[in-house]
Amino acid sequence: ELPTADVEDQTIRQRVLAELKARHWAGSIVANVIVDKGIVHLWGEAGTAREIDACRALAETIEGVRGVSSHMVLVKMLV
Repeated sequence: ELPTADVEDQTIRQRVLAELKARHWAGSIVANVIVDKGIVHLWGEAGTAREIDACRALAETIEGVRGVSSHMVLVKMLV
């Protein structure tokens, strides 16, 4: 059986992923989400700093999140 903290982290991760997926602009730029003791770690590539900030802000709204650490990188999109 998983410790309570691990279960809570899994629940938070699922909620963060669901919220990101619900936003058409966010679902494709966040490549991975890991939660450790309530701290959300976001990985991915974004075209603007605003997208990175928005992903962080979105994760911060999820119940149980104690903090957000963004490992996202800014990349120039080729058009």
